[in-house]
Amino acid sequence: MIVTLGSVCTKSSSNIRQKDIADSTGKYPIYGASGLIGYVDFYQHDKPYIAVVKDGAGVGRVYLLPAYSSIIGTMQGLIPNDDVLPEYLYYVAKQLHLERHYTGATIPHIYFKDYKEDRFRLVNLSEQRNIVELFRKIESIIDSKQKVLNDLNTLVKARFVEMFGDPITQEHVKDSDIVQLGEVCKLQAGIFTKAKTIHVHADEVNCYPCYGGNGIRGYVDNYTHEGTYPIIGRQGALCGNVQLSKGKFRNTEHAVLVTPKVEMETQWLFELLNLLDLYRYHTGAAQPGLSVGTLNKIQIKLPKLLKLPTYN
Repeated sequence: MIVTLGSVCTKSSSNIRQKDIADSTGKYPIYGASGLIGYVDFYQHDKPYIAVVKDGAGVGRVYLLPAYSSIIGTMQGLIPNDDVLPEYLYYVAKQLHLERHYTGATIPHIYFKDYKEDRFRLVNLSEQRNIVELFRKIESIIDSKQKVLNDLNTLVKARFVEMFGDPITQEHVKDSDIVQLGEVCKLQAGIFTKAKTIHVHADEVNCYPCYGGNGIRGYVDNYTHEGTYPIIGRQGALCGNVQLSKGKFRNTEHAVLVTPKVEMETQWLFELLNLLDLYRYHTGAAQPGLSVGTLNKIQIKLPKLLKLPTYN
Protein backbone atom coordinates (compact mmCIF):
# COMPACT_ATOMS: atom_id res chain seq x y z
CA MET A 1 0.00 0.00 0.00
CA ILE A 2 1.38 3.41 -0.99
CA VAL A 3 0.95 6.02 1.73
CA THR A 4 2.24 9.49 2.56
CA LEU A 5 4.63 10.16 5.41
CA GLY A 6 2.12 12.48 7.02
CA SER A 7 -0.55 9.75 7.15
CA VAL A 8 1.51 7.34 9.28
CA CYS A 9 2.85 9.67 11.96
CA THR A 10 2.12 12.84 13.86
CA LYS A 11 4.51 15.73 14.29
CA SER A 12 5.89 16.84 17.61
CA SER A 13 7.63 20.17 18.22
CA SER A 14 9.85 21.48 20.97
CA ASN A 15 10.56 24.96 22.32
CA ILE A 16 13.60 23.93 24.36
CA ARG A 17 16.77 25.89 23.63
CA GLN A 18 20.16 24.27 24.09
CA LYS A 19 21.40 27.11 26.27
CA ASP A 20 18.44 26.57 28.61
CA ILE A 21 19.69 23.11 29.55
CA ALA A 22 23.41 23.86 29.68
CA ASP A 23 23.60 23.24 33.44
CA SER A 24 20.81 20.66 33.67
CA THR A 25 21.31 17.20 35.13
CA GLY A 26 19.11 14.13 35.22
CA LYS A 27 18.74 10.63 33.83
CA TYR A 28 16.74 11.38 30.67
CA PRO A 29 18.67 12.05 27.42
CA ILE A 30 18.01 15.09 25.27
CA TYR A 31 19.09 15.38 21.63
CA GLY A 32 20.05 18.10 19.15
CA ALA A 33 21.24 18.28 15.56
CA SER A 34 24.58 16.64 16.43
CA GLY A 35 23.03 13.85 18.53
CA LEU A 36 23.04 13.47 22.31
CA ILE A 37 23.74 16.82 23.98
CA GLY A 38 23.01 16.09 27.65
CA TYR A 39 20.66 14.77 30.30
CA VAL A 40 17.68 16.41 32.00
CA ASP A 41 15.18 15.57 34.73
CA PHE A 42 12.19 15.36 32.37
CA TYR A 43 11.22 13.73 29.09
CA GLN A 44 8.90 14.62 26.19
CA HIS A 45 8.27 11.16 24.70
CA ASP A 46 7.65 7.86 26.46
CA LYS A 47 7.98 5.70 23.33
CA PRO A 48 10.65 5.43 20.60
CA TYR A 49 10.24 8.03 17.84
CA ILE A 50 11.95 9.74 14.92
CA ALA A 51 13.60 13.16 15.02
CA VAL A 52 14.48 15.30 12.01
CA VAL A 53 16.87 18.27 12.05
CA LYS A 54 14.69 21.12 10.81
CA ASP A 55 16.95 24.17 11.14
CA GLY A 56 20.58 25.00 10.49
CA ALA A 57 23.52 22.73 9.81
CA GLY A 58 22.57 19.12 9.12
CA VAL A 59 19.04 20.01 8.07
CA GLY A 60 17.11 16.88 7.07
CA ARG A 61 19.26 14.50 9.10
CA VAL A 62 17.18 11.72 10.68
CA TYR A 63 17.58 10.06 14.10
CA LEU A 64 15.87 7.09 15.75
CA LEU A 65 15.52 8.12 19.40
CA PRO A 66 14.68 6.04 22.48
CA ALA A 67 11.71 6.24 24.79
CA TYR A 68 11.90 8.68 27.71
CA SER A 69 13.91 11.28 25.85
CA SER A 70 13.53 14.81 24.48
CA ILE A 71 14.63 17.05 21.60
CA ILE A 72 15.49 20.75 21.38
CA GLY A 73 13.77 23.34 19.20
CA THR A 74 15.91 22.80 16.09
CA MET A 75 14.44 19.29 15.82
CA GLN A 76 11.08 17.99 14.61
CA GLY A 77 9.66 14.85 16.20
CA LEU A 78 7.75 12.23 14.18
CA ILE A 79 5.56 9.94 16.29
CA PRO A 80 4.67 6.74 14.39
CA ASN A 81 1.13 5.37 14.37
CA ASP A 82 0.44 1.99 15.94
CA ASP A 83 0.68 0.20 12.60
CA VAL A 84 4.22 1.47 11.93
CA LEU A 85 7.38 0.33 13.71
CA PRO A 86 9.63 3.24 14.74
CA GLU A 87 12.63 1.48 13.16
CA TYR A 88 10.75 1.04 9.87
CA LEU A 89 9.74 4.70 9.82
CA TYR A 90 13.36 5.63 10.53
CA TYR A 91 14.66 3.71 7.51
CA VAL A 92 11.88 5.14 5.35
CA ALA A 93 12.67 8.72 6.40
CA LYS A 94 16.37 8.18 5.69
CA GLN A 95 15.67 6.88 2.19
CA LEU A 96 13.32 9.77 1.40
CA HIS A 97 16.24 12.23 1.72
CA LEU A 98 14.19 14.91 3.44
CA GLU A 99 17.04 17.42 3.07
CA ARG A 100 16.05 17.94 -0.55
CA HIS A 101 13.07 19.99 0.68
CA TYR A 102 15.19 22.61 2.42
CA THR A 103 14.74 26.31 1.77
CA GLY A 104 16.80 29.29 2.90
CA ALA A 105 20.38 30.16 2.02
CA THR A 106 21.84 31.62 5.22
CA ILE A 107 20.01 29.25 7.58
CA PRO A 108 18.38 26.33 5.74
CA HIS A 109 15.22 24.84 7.19
CA ILE A 110 12.52 22.28 6.47
CA TYR A 111 9.21 21.73 8.18
CA PHE A 112 6.69 18.90 8.38
CA LYS A 113 4.47 20.60 5.82
CA ASP A 114 7.36 20.45 3.33
CA TYR A 115 7.75 16.68 3.33
CA LYS A 116 4.54 15.18 4.74
CA GLU A 117 3.30 14.34 1.24
CA ASP A 118 6.34 12.20 0.42
CA ARG A 119 5.15 8.74 -0.54
CA PHE A 120 6.42 5.26 0.29
CA ARG A 121 5.28 1.65 0.48
CA LEU A 122 3.76 0.56 3.81
CA VAL A 123 3.70 -3.18 4.55
CA ASN A 124 2.21 -5.12 7.47
CA LEU A 125 3.97 -5.27 10.83
CA SER A 126 5.39 -8.74 10.25
CA GLU A 127 7.03 -7.70 7.00
CA GLN A 128 8.22 -4.48 8.62
CA ARG A 129 10.07 -6.53 11.26
CA ASN A 130 11.73 -8.63 8.56
CA ILE A 131 12.83 -5.53 6.65
CA VAL A 132 14.16 -3.86 9.80
CA GLU A 133 16.17 -6.97 10.70
CA LEU A 134 17.62 -7.13 7.19
CA PHE A 135 18.62 -3.45 7.31
CA ARG A 136 20.28 -3.97 10.70
CA LYS A 137 22.44 -6.74 9.24
CA ILE A 138 23.33 -4.58 6.24
CA GLU A 139 24.29 -1.65 8.49
CA SER A 140 26.46 -3.98 10.57
CA ILE A 141 28.34 -5.04 7.42
CA ILE A 142 28.67 -1.41 6.30
CA ASP A 143 30.06 -0.41 9.71
CA SER A 144 32.60 -3.23 9.54
CA LYS A 145 33.75 -2.26 6.04
CA GLN A 146 33.86 1.41 7.02
CA LYS A 147 36.20 0.58 9.89
CA VAL A 148 38.57 -1.08 7.41
CA LEU A 149 38.39 1.97 5.13
CA ASN A 150 39.05 4.30 8.07
CA ASP A 151 42.10 2.27 9.07
CA LEU A 152 43.43 2.38 5.50
CA ASN A 153 42.80 6.13 5.34
CA THR A 154 44.76 6.58 8.57
CA LEU A 155 47.60 4.61 7.03
CA VAL A 156 47.61 6.83 3.93
CA LYS A 157 47.70 9.98 6.07
CA ALA A 158 50.55 8.61 8.16
CA ARG A 159 52.53 7.77 5.05
CA PHE A 160 51.90 11.26 3.61
CA VAL A 161 53.19 12.94 6.79
CA GLU A 162 56.19 10.61 6.80
CA MET A 163 57.07 11.61 3.24
CA PHE A 164 56.09 15.29 3.14
CA GLY A 165 55.69 16.39 6.76
CA ASP A 166 52.65 17.63 8.68
CA PRO A 167 50.86 20.30 6.55
CA ILE A 168 49.28 21.94 9.63
CA THR A 169 52.25 22.18 12.01
CA GLN A 170 54.64 22.19 9.02
CA GLU A 171 57.00 20.00 11.03
CA HIS A 172 59.51 17.78 9.23
CA VAL A 173 58.83 19.54 5.92
CA LYS A 174 62.02 19.76 3.88
CA ASP A 175 62.94 21.26 0.52
CA SER A 176 59.65 23.14 0.28
CA ASP A 177 58.46 26.63 -0.58
CA ILE A 178 55.81 28.39 1.51
CA VAL A 179 52.99 29.54 -0.75
CA GLN A 180 49.33 30.40 -0.48
CA LEU A 181 46.95 27.77 -1.77
CA GLY A 182 45.50 30.26 -4.25
CA GLU A 183 48.93 30.82 -5.80
CA VAL A 184 49.23 27.24 -6.98
CA CYS A 185 45.57 26.26 -7.36
CA LYS A 186 42.50 27.88 -8.84
CA LEU A 187 39.58 27.60 -6.42
CA GLN A 188 36.16 28.28 -7.86
CA ALA A 189 32.66 27.69 -6.51
CA GLY A 190 30.22 25.96 -8.83
CA ILE A 191 27.00 27.29 -10.30
CA PHE A 192 23.59 27.65 -8.73
CA THR A 193 21.59 24.45 -9.09
CA LYS A 194 17.90 24.21 -8.23
CA ALA A 195 17.11 21.54 -5.66
CA LYS A 196 14.26 20.16 -7.77
CA THR A 197 16.68 19.31 -10.58
CA ILE A 198 18.78 17.09 -8.31
CA HIS A 199 17.59 13.49 -8.06
CA VAL A 200 18.35 11.26 -5.11
CA HIS A 201 19.14 8.19 -7.21
CA ALA A 202 20.96 7.90 -10.53
CA ASP A 203 19.07 6.73 -13.59
CA GLU A 204 19.59 6.69 -17.36
CA VAL A 205 18.97 10.44 -17.64
CA ASN A 206 20.15 11.79 -14.29
CA CYS A 207 23.46 9.98 -14.18
CA TYR A 208 26.00 12.68 -13.32
CA PRO A 209 26.97 13.12 -9.64
CA CYS A 210 26.20 16.58 -8.28
CA TYR A 211 28.47 17.89 -5.51
CA GLY A 212 27.15 20.12 -2.76
CA GLY A 213 28.46 21.33 0.58
CA ASN A 214 28.46 17.88 2.17
CA GLY A 215 29.65 15.79 -0.77
CA ILE A 216 27.54 14.17 -3.48
CA ARG A 217 24.06 15.62 -3.08
CA GLY A 218 22.40 13.61 -5.83
CA TYR A 219 22.39 13.21 -9.61
CA VAL A 220 21.56 15.53 -12.51
CA ASP A 221 21.05 15.32 -16.25
CA ASN A 222 23.95 17.60 -17.25
CA TYR A 223 27.50 18.10 -16.10
CA THR A 224 29.82 21.10 -15.77
CA HIS A 225 33.23 19.39 -15.63
CA GLU A 226 35.03 16.26 -16.70
CA GLY A 227 38.20 14.85 -15.21
CA THR A 228 39.73 14.17 -11.80
CA TYR A 229 39.60 17.08 -9.36
CA PRO A 230 39.48 17.64 -5.60
CA ILE A 231 36.23 19.31 -4.52
CA ILE A 232 35.82 21.13 -1.21
CA GLY A 233 32.41 21.48 0.43
CA ARG A 234 32.08 25.09 1.51
CA GLN A 235 28.71 25.22 3.27
CA GLY A 236 26.92 23.00 5.76
CA ALA A 237 27.68 20.76 8.71
CA LEU A 238 30.48 19.03 6.80
CA CYS A 239 32.00 22.10 5.15
CA GLY A 240 35.68 21.56 4.55
CA ASN A 241 35.16 17.95 3.51
CA VAL A 242 37.22 17.03 0.45
CA GLN A 243 35.99 14.70 -2.28
CA LEU A 244 37.92 13.40 -5.27
CA SER A 245 35.69 13.60 -8.33
CA LYS A 246 36.32 11.37 -11.32
CA GLY A 247 34.70 11.49 -14.73
CA LYS A 248 31.78 13.76 -15.59
CA PHE A 249 30.16 15.69 -12.73
CA ARG A 250 28.51 18.93 -11.65
CA ASN A 251 29.46 21.08 -8.70
CA THR A 252 26.98 23.49 -7.15
CA GLU A 253 27.56 26.91 -5.60
CA HIS A 254 28.18 25.11 -2.28
CA ALA A 255 31.18 23.18 -3.65
CA VAL A 256 34.60 24.52 -4.62
CA LEU A 257 36.48 22.97 -7.53
CA VAL A 258 40.26 22.88 -7.04
CA THR A 259 42.33 23.05 -10.24
CA PRO A 260 46.15 23.02 -10.01
CA LYS A 261 47.94 25.94 -11.70
CA VAL A 262 51.22 24.07 -11.55
CA GLU A 263 52.25 20.54 -12.36
CA MET A 264 51.26 18.36 -9.41
CA GLU A 265 49.80 14.94 -8.76
CA THR A 266 46.05 15.19 -8.14
CA GLN A 267 46.08 12.42 -5.54
CA TRP A 268 48.83 14.27 -3.63
CA LEU A 269 46.76 17.45 -3.67
CA PHE A 270 43.69 15.56 -2.48
CA GLU A 271 45.57 14.07 0.48
CA LEU A 272 47.09 17.46 1.33
CA LEU A 273 43.66 19.15 1.42
CA ASN A 274 42.30 16.37 3.61
CA LEU A 275 45.14 16.71 6.11
CA LEU A 276 44.72 20.49 6.31
CA ASP A 277 41.47 19.98 8.29
CA LEU A 278 39.77 22.80 6.40
CA TYR A 279 36.74 22.91 8.72
CA ARG A 280 38.86 24.83 11.24
CA TYR A 281 38.71 27.84 8.90
CA HIS A 282 34.90 27.97 8.85
CA THR A 283 32.77 30.88 10.00
CA GLY A 284 29.14 30.90 11.15
CA ALA A 285 27.45 28.88 13.87
CA ALA A 286 23.96 28.07 12.62
CA GLN A 287 25.27 27.47 9.08
CA PRO A 288 29.04 26.87 8.98
CA GLY A 289 30.71 28.05 5.79
CA LEU A 290 34.04 28.52 4.04
CA SER A 291 34.76 31.39 1.66
CA VAL A 292 36.90 31.00 -1.44
CA GLY A 293 38.88 34.02 -0.24
CA THR A 294 39.76 32.26 3.00
CA LEU A 295 40.77 29.08 1.20
CA ASN A 296 42.99 31.04 -1.20
CA LYS A 297 45.02 32.48 1.68
CA ILE A 298 45.80 29.20 3.45
CA GLN A 299 49.57 28.76 3.59
CA ILE A 300 51.02 25.44 2.50
CA LYS A 301 54.51 24.11 1.93
CA LEU A 302 54.95 23.00 -1.65
CA PRO A 303 57.72 20.44 -2.24
CA LYS A 304 60.34 21.72 -4.66
CA LEU A 305 59.72 18.70 -6.87
CA LEU A 306 56.50 20.50 -7.84
CA LYS A 307 56.90 23.45 -10.17
CA LEU A 308 55.92 26.91 -8.95
CA PRO A 309 54.03 29.14 -11.40
CA THR A 310 55.95 31.72 -13.42
CA TYR A 311 54.51 35.24 -13.41
CA ASN A 312 55.28 37.77 -16.13
